Amino acid sequence: MRKSWIRVSLVSASAFALIGQASAQSSVQFWFNSFGDAVTSQPSTINVTSGSTAKFSVYVKTTGVGSLSGITMLFGYSTSTSAGTGATPADTKATFNAWTWAQSDLASAEAFNARAGGGGPSSGTVRPYGESVSALSLGTFSGTGDGVNFKIGDITLNINAAAGNTIPISIWSFGTSDSNASAVVNSQSNEFFPAQPYTATLNVVGVPEPATLAALGLGAMAMIRRRRRA
Repeated sequence: MRKSWIRVSLVSASAFALIGQASAQSSVQFWFNSFGDAVTSQPSTINVTSGSTAKFSVYVKTTGVGSLSGITMLFGYSTSTSAGTGATPADTKATFNAWTWAQSDLASAEAFNARAGGGGPSSGTVRPYGESVSALSLGTFSGTGDGVNFKIGDITLNINAAAGNTIPISIWSFGTSDSNASAVVNSQSNEFFPAQPYTATLNVVGVPEPATLAALGLGAMAMIRRRRRA
């Protein structure tokens, strides 16, 4: 098994000598939802518009882990058969637009930000391809702790697929330590990772026709007038 990005980063920074593995009593859950949705919302299907951009918020919640000093996450929006930044996506139904960390201490601790194929499976095996990010601190990140719905950041995608297509998206986890997979590190330098990926599907819809937009506008105006009269 290859060393994870966290192991490499911490050793190269001389911050820690060794990273332990998660205990049986610990758990890590990553998820995402549409920007502006309730924090705990975990939709299985999200409608997006062809030819537009779509923004998603990414969260993590832990049990038996404690405050976090490291976070790595791969948000997959395509697939590849190889790992790392040398991988190429299988399609361009969705492409990367932007990543923004949710708070300043994450942004200042950024250790990696690139498009990559997910780590774990042997070469030639299909795995997610997408935005891979990591942040590493010598202290701990503000607001982290067990039971907290902690926001990591927001990712924006270009939706290139035509209406009628679907796009599988995920937060990749191999269930063990590896590069370009999702995991967290606590203040004791122990590494924890999700047991499985978090997945959802983007349902690509078309831009409404002008006549449809006009009808919707008239309907909204009629509702406003009725409320005023009431």
